[in-house]
Amino acid sequence: MESLRDKILQKYIQSNRPFSVLFEVTKRCMCKCIHCYLADNSDNELSLKEIKDLFIQLKNIGVVNLGLTGGEPFLRKDIFEIIKYAYENHFFISILTTGILLDSEKIKLLKSYNVNQFEISILGAKAETHDKIMNYKGAFDKTIENINLLKKENAIISLKATIIKQNYKELVQMANIAKEFNVEFKANINIAPKTDGNKITLNYMLNEEELNEIDLKLINGGLIPGEDYSGGALLTCNAGKLSIGISSNGEIYPCLLFRKSIGNIRKKSLQDILIKNPSNFLKKLRKIKEEDVKRCYKCNIKKYCNRCPGISYLETKKIASANPSACYIANLVFNKISKN
Repeated sequence: MESLRDKILQKYIQSNRPFSVLFEVTKRCMCKCIHCYLADNSDNELSLKEIKDLFIQLKNIGVVNLGLTGGEPFLRKDIFEIIKYAYENHFFISILTTGILLDSEKIKLLKSYNVNQFEISILGAKAETHDKIMNYKGAFDKTIENINLLKKENAIISLKATIIKQNYKELVQMANIAKEFNVEFKANINIAPKTDGNKITLNYMLNEEELNEIDLKLINGGLIPGEDYSGGALLTCNAGKLSIGISSNGEIYPCLLFRKSIGNIRKKSLQDILIKNPSNFLKKLRKIKEEDVKRCYKCNIKKYCNRCPGISYLETKKIASANPSACYIANLVFNKISKN
């Protein structure tokens, strides 16, 4: 039986309106994570005035969920003015952060603005590993300290782990940290190429021997919030339909991983970009069906695959293609399961 939520979301799809937005408020970050997909942190960031206008446009087209991410969002000096304005316009706000720049005073202020959902990166079960991957000394201890503070304020927390060569041996211990805090743990083995097409980050992907050492039951998420691989490869997704990504310079993308611009709010309104005059690319993306992703649709190991349409586009510049990194991982997973 179709739920009320399903009916509402279907109305959004039919009217080409996003229900959720992930807004990259800045590309700047004090960390230099070795596997980060952002090619650089130099950007002509939207001003506070431009962001306020953006939020009004989001509200007018019916957006409900607003995720704030970066870079590190708390590097913006006006971040609390941004959050306050989002609160005043009645968005459900979540924040994706390293967790490093928080403190007790900031957390209480966030609570006053009804910000109660946080996705925080964990890249190791000990400081040595986590800090080395982030290239930021003291990151682990500060993050753990702030998770404790958030828990005292009854925040909803998801610890997000990208599993790479440098931390795969600590996967179980990372999951145990989440268990000790009684928070959600989302681990993934996806690595995205950089936004400029550079695939150097893919060098950190697990090889067959390394993947055979991890517990696949702990691999349950993707690179973006809510991404779930329990059903296998994502041949289609909500990018450009129920959700969009907005970069710090106003560029609109189907998703922050699906780095194909469909417009810029400095040039056109969201109404025009998404509803009145969508680009041919966006029209095509919205019509894609699973069977259009021909190679993947027919693949007999797709249930072991972690294909992400956004990463696929980053790797191949095609909407309906298989992506080599997902094929590589799917074969490793299939071989491991077959042997066992």
